[in-house]
Amino acid sequence: MRKLFKRLIPFAFFVLVAFAPSLTRYIWRMGEMAGHEIEPGTISLYGMQLVAAAYVVLVFTTRTRTQWSGFLRRPEALSAAALAVIALVASLRSDDPFSATIAALTVVLGALVFWAILLHRPDPHETVALFFGAAVFQAAFGIQQFFTQEVTASKWLGTAAHTAADLGAFVVETLEGRWLRSYGLLPHPNVYGTLVALGLIAAIGLAGHRLVTAAERYRRALAAAPQAGRYARLRLWARYSPLRFYAFMPFLAVGLLFSFSRSAFIAFAAGSAWLTVGAFSGSAPAVRRVLRPSAIIIAVSLIAMGLAFRDPLRVRATVDGRLEYQSVSSRFLQFADAWELFSRHPIGGIGMNRMPYLVRLQVDSGRQWWEYDYIHDVPALIAVETGLPGLVAWMAVAALALVAAWRRLRLRGPTLTGTTAFAAMFVALLVAGLFDHFLWSSWFGQLLFWVVLGMLHVAAEHANRPVK
Repeated sequence: MRKLFKRLIPFAFFVLVAFAPSLTRYIWRMGEMAGHEIEPGTISLYGMQLVAAAYVVLVFTTRTRTQWSGFLRRPEALSAAALAVIALVASLRSDDPFSATIAALTVVLGALVFWAILLHRPDPHETVALFFGAAVFQAAFGIQQFFTQEVTASKWLGTAAHTAADLGAFVVETLEGRWLRSYGLLPHPNVYGTLVALGLIAAIGLAGHRLVTAAERYRRALAAAPQAGRYARLRLWARYSPLRFYAFMPFLAVGLLFSFSRSAFIAFAAGSAWLTVGAFSGSAPAVRRVLRPSAIIIAVSLIAMGLAFRDPLRVRATVDGRLEYQSVSSRFLQFADAWELFSRHPIGGIGMNRMPYLVRLQVDSGRQWWEYDYIHDVPALIAVETGLPGLVAWMAVAALALVAAWRRLRLRGPTLTGTTAFAAMFVALLVAGLFDHFLWSSWFGQLLFWVVLGMLHVAAEHANRPVK
């Protein structure tokens, strides 16, 4: 039985990462405020949560006692466990312990996935490729949605219908009219944009990996077929070159643009900055060799498409217009709400997914129901929902990951481990979390955070190993 479980682990991990954006779920109870259904307080079960649980069980049941004894002393594993326990305790003490505890279980499951990744140690480059493939898949839907200005509802894909004319749809409003922002198969353009930004970072990392390993693989292929003609040699070169990743960069860049997500663009810029630092520090020579052509391809793609759709891009960039002003002003109000709640519950917190309800109950009951929301800042939201202990635990989780990434920057040599790519992706997520809440408030966000975090630690452990 253990041999069978070990064979199933790579497949379960593949499904978990490749299909992570799948939001197909069974809903038992929708959250409700003032007679309207809302996402906070909703009790549901996602299909990918079952996959995550299966992956965790498969990994945990196949590890030896020796592996467990050493693992339980790792600070990153202990800090993740502490965060999960604190979130669970805070939710059990909340005003609605049942729904809050169900929400807290997403943190627990995410932390368990993180543990399983540390124990399983998946191949970093294969995992980067999974993120790249998932982003390409989402970008295909996002580009189609922008050009048709419609998101089609699908029960099996977990998507709701949206058009630019719908109230509540996320749009850019210009003098010419309303432009529907791309959703992909995700619940919000910011979530979609962040995933595509990670895919673009993954494409750069994969291009570097392929370029460095291409020469040796090409030489071996020619040695195996010494009589290969010019056409056969060209096919071999195309197979082992980074051209396929260069070719997808304009596609991903346009998909990112059509999200019109300021947070996703800032996150991509932060991740690219880390790639640049790694490239020119000498720790990632593979990335350095592809950085300039990648930057040119992405910049030309964004400029060309940005000129074609300059009006909605200008409105988002300059925060011009009624909807943009509302978006920014609501952020300031959310910080005031968060501070009020934190000052009342500084240690115990209010419980997972309870901020919109507690703002209405304890801060201001005179607003319209749609005006109650989470604060769009992950550290602040964690402080509100889990108190100061939860914030400290989350900061420890993030700090340990950044320390692992920093140590990789100090390592020189041609080793290819994927650490630079995952470090850039993690930095991008941290920056995105300063402007949105989905990395903490949603199952997909939790899964994305813990998988990238786990792979960063796994890749850092591979740093001293030679390229296969």
